[in-house]
Amino acid sequence: MVSQLEYRRTIAFGVSAGGLAAICAGNMNRWDSVVAVGCEYPKLVKHLLPLMPPHPDDEAKKQRIRIYYSELHPFDPLKALSAARITKGQSKPMAGCKNHVGLWEIYQRGELQQVFAEFFGQAVLETR
Repeated sequence: MVSQLEYRRTIAFGVSAGGLAAICAGNMNRWDSVVAVGCEYPKLVKHLLPLMPPHPDDEAKKQRIRIYYSELHPFDPLKALSAARITKGQSKPMAGCKNHVGLWEIYQRGELQQVFAEFFGQAVLETR
């Protein structure tokens, strides 16, 4: 359905368990980018594991998968590194965040627009 709309760029976005769903949707639909924030540990969601690696037909395509995690949360770094390994994506810490999904902390610090610009690239800055 999305491909019929002929968007220039399609980004999957998900938070917590929705981060894994975003990765799967982005891979299956061959979207340009995936942003997952505080995703769950992939091996606990075994039915999604086959959908997480990049699509085999797209080895040459440079899909961007970024998995953000709360730097100070006890389990988030491990979850993000595991998901990044499976997806061949990049894991990135959200500095100073303690909660599983650190977006609220980033919002409270007044850094949400800056972080969204990093998540989604120029699209956020162009809409200003």
